[in-house]
Amino acid sequence: MINTIKQNKEMIMKIAINQFGMAVFGLVLYMASSTAGQSNSSTGNIMKIVTSLFAIGFYMVLLYTLSKEEGLKDQIRIESGRKKRDNFRFLKVSLLANAWNILLGVILIVSTIAQIGVAENTVTLAGNIGSVAIILITFTEGMYIGILQAVFNMNCVASLLIVVPAIVVCTVGYIAGTYGGFRKMLEAAKKKK
Repeated sequence: MINTIKQNKEMIMKIAINQFGMAVFGLVLYMASSTAGQSNSSTGNIMKIVTSLFAIGFYMVLLYTLSKEEGLKDQIRIESGRKKRDNFRFLKVSLLANAWNILLGVILIVSTIAQIGVAENTVTLAGNIGSVAIILITFTEGMYIGILQAVFNMNCVASLLIVVPAIVVCTVGYIAGTYGGFRKMLEAAKKKK
């Protein structure tokens, strides 16, 4: 795993920087939609969901483009025999880049489980840790915050699973790049059958 980090630290940083930028963008959209929809809660929720979907879509396009470009670079090395094909390279890279988000999701789940059976107004260490995790999730996953709040009501499991699309998009983008594009990847899959 340390070798994977050393070999891919530049890509991990690029994904992390993209995520930070999109989190800020998502938070700005979320605040604008929250302010605009304060008078009518259903309109506000719809606006939060729409702006969040826009930010998530934009983030997924950035991730796909980044991973596909890296796959296209590796395609040349693979075809010349200088590198072995590793279809799961960006799965590993994306998991490492999203390790912070996964850790926050696990912390939130554990703190929520630890609060089961505790009186509602009781302040506990688990409750404080969960609150800090929610604040950090809000700032690091700002593009998802509209959906997390309006649809999932900040559900702890949803905050963990929300990173799955980013991991899938990175993996698919890289694999598509190593085959020379998405269409060529599908053609190669048909030839194998």
